[in-house]
Amino acid sequence: MAAGGVIVRRLASIENFGSMDVLCTDKTGTLTIGVVQLDAAFDARGDASEEVLRYAFLNASYQTGLSNPLDEAIVAEAGKRGLDPGSYTKSDEVPTTSSANG
Repeated sequence: MAAGGVIVRRLASIENFGSMDVLCTDKTGTLTIGVVQLDAAFDARGDASEEVLRYAFLNASYQTGLSNPLDEAIVAEAGKRGLDPGSYTKSDEVPTTSSANG
């Protein structure tokens, strides 16, 4: 990304971009309202998947790291679909780091 002249305010955002397959944006804001919204979750074959949404929802619900708009969008969409993390319990969390030594 450095070769392309990309400037990043937060290094953690690079990690988020690296894990995405599709990112749709509207830089000008003429078509959007400045809110991240999840419309669908897809499996590795490209099929819509409630199971993928459930796992993403559980991860977003139980993680204690920095809050981010993508996690908030996942939780909001899962809530609309009636998913509830109440039947699950968190046993542990392994923090991630963006440093090369950690």
